[in-house]
Amino acid sequence: MSLSVRPRLSPRSWLLILAAFILPRLALLCLSLAGHFDLQSYVMVQRAMHAGQPLYANPALEGRYPYLPPWAWVLQGLGWLGLQTGWPAWVVVKLPALAAEAGIVWLLAGAGGLPAALAYALSPLSWVVTAGHGQFDAVVLLLLLAPALSWGRPGWRAGLGAGLWLGAAIAFKSWPVFVVPVFFASAGDRRAAWGLLLIALALPLLCLLPYVAAEGLGPVAARLAYGGQPDVFLTEALVQGSYVWAPAAWLLRWWQPAAFGLLGLAWLGAWTRGRGVVRGLALQLLLFLILAPAVGVQYLIWPLPFLALQRPALAWRYSLAAALPMLGYYLLWSPEALYAGWPLGLVQRTVALQGVWIALNVLGWIALIFIGLASRAADTER
Repeated sequence: MSLSVRPRLSPRSWLLILAAFILPRLALLCLSLAGHFDLQSYVMVQRAMHAGQPLYANPALEGRYPYLPPWAWVLQGLGWLGLQTGWPAWVVVKLPALAAEAGIVWLLAGAGGLPAALAYALSPLSWVVTAGHGQFDAVVLLLLLAPALSWGRPGWRAGLGAGLWLGAAIAFKSWPVFVVPVFFASAGDRRAAWGLLLIALALPLLCLLPYVAAEGLGPVAARLAYGGQPDVFLTEALVQGSYVWAPAAWLLRWWQPAAFGLLGLAWLGAWTRGRGVVRGLALQLLLFLILAPAVGVQYLIWPLPFLALQRPALAWRYSLAAALPMLGYYLLWSPEALYAGWPLGLVQRTVALQGVWIALNVLGWIALIFIGLASRAADTER
């Protein structure tokens, strides 16, 4: 079905979507009020911004803020909102991502109908990452999904408009740089492609310039180079668990970046061009999860809205495959993201539990490969 043909939903369908969106997120929001590391970091950034302290040259924020400035601006506004309303900080900082998820579900319902909307709204990936963990990847996904729905028109105007959306996505989190080639390859003409590329790369740089001038290039570059704590999927699970011989661990760390670089070109060139940006985004993000040397747990939400729009059945399979290692990770390492009152004495990193978790990772990793192949072969053109 073409994205230009918008399904019309009945009031009953909208009520079903509303209930599917609100109820699980509200439950998890009430259960997971504890101070997860990321939520604590957001509050620290709020206080630093309120006090007029540096963002990148601030020793107190070492390892706490690896993003470009726009998220800090949002956090500053959320700090003011918390003071005005008296709402707990752990709830306030989750509001932008929850609002973004509402926007994603609304766009999916308008473009893909009830099945697409429910495939995202009822996915435990979106509940846990946003309402539980408190990560804001949903904001970035909304900024990618919105231009994807109308991408393919020719001319500078189309390219510049989509470039603003994509540039804003990169300005919140840098990972959308990986999908710039997908938009570029599926542009309506060269003017649209180069217009998008220009704005998408220029906007994040413009956001950084005042901080580079005020705090210096070194501190800014050092904080943005922070790679985070890799924690999910086959390679890092095996290496961290010391289940492999040391030289083999070294090979495991380095074969995937090389494969990602080589196969990524083939993936985009042979399978993305001419097939539509939604399919290209699903393929590229699945490819990243399969081949990246280490994957953070929140990354698992990335392909979900594009799979839901391409084919809802694929999104359901993906949610099942990815939810197993995701929930295993949180139960072992960050149970407070699921339930604030969890009895931590029952959740220990025993060898047996790590073995189960690694087995889930292996199964999830294999499932992602098959889901990627199914996505490539899908009959539905977007």
